[in-house]
Amino acid sequence: MWLDGAEYGAFLFEQLSKDLTKRYGEGFCRANLLYMRKLYPTFPKSETPPNVLIWSHYFEILRSDNELSINSTPNKMHAQLLKLIAESITITDADQVLCEQYFEPVLFPKNRVIEEEGKIPKHLYFVVSGFVRLFHYNDKGDEVTTHINCPPGFITSYFNFIHQTTAPENLECITECALLRITKANLELLTQQSPAFKDFSISVFQQSLAYNENRSRDLATLTAEQRYQKLIDNYPAILHNVPLQYIASFLGMNPKSLSRIRKEIIK
Repeated sequence: MWLDGAEYGAFLFEQLSKDLTKRYGEGFCRANLLYMRKLYPTFPKSETPPNVLIWSHYFEILRSDNELSINSTPNKMHAQLLKLIAESITITDADQVLCEQYFEPVLFPKNRVIEEEGKIPKHLYFVVSGFVRLFHYNDKGDEVTTHINCPPGFITSYFNFIHQTTAPENLECITECALLRITKANLELLTQQSPAFKDFSISVFQQSLAYNENRSRDLATLTAEQRYQKLIDNYPAILHNVPLQYIASFLGMNPKSLSRIRKEIIK
């Protein structure tokens, strides 16, 4: 199959991303490789980037429209998290510095699995933009979506992340995503150094428990139509950005049933 110049370049980036990820682990998605490519002309061989800079600073240096069309720069990404925290907790300048120090900005393409079942979750994620889901495979081999997250919000396999045990589900970017992530070790350091983040992290995990309880109750007590209507009322953006089969699975029904319900509501 013949590829033109642009297609061949895209193909090389995709292959390089896969090879580097396999060899060195996360951090080599296509979007990050594009930033790395832009870094070289900025700091040619004769120059060395200041060692006081971290990767988020390089994002700021290189910021421009990228091929993933994600316009959030790291400072803006952290600002969204800080804004959410400030709605309920007073934060200081020191808290802001710690936030930028411990939360790593990352970009992922759509359909990228960023945490795999059978492994210990490495990160807690804050969704700046895009849509993310948790899913597992049932006995028939079908995907079962248990959680869909839209910005702003946190997502991971919480119980397994907290206790550092293997997770029974996958975490996948449904769309192109801009995320902030933090490891368990860095989260512990952050909460030790910042009372504000300690209080906020407790609140996040409490909300996760409440969410799971409410979801179990909804699946047991609400009709399929009521569950869909509740989704429309609370998270309308999901309907425009998430594939129908994921929404149907999340609501505990098959795609045909969901299509029927949608048609009835439109009437």
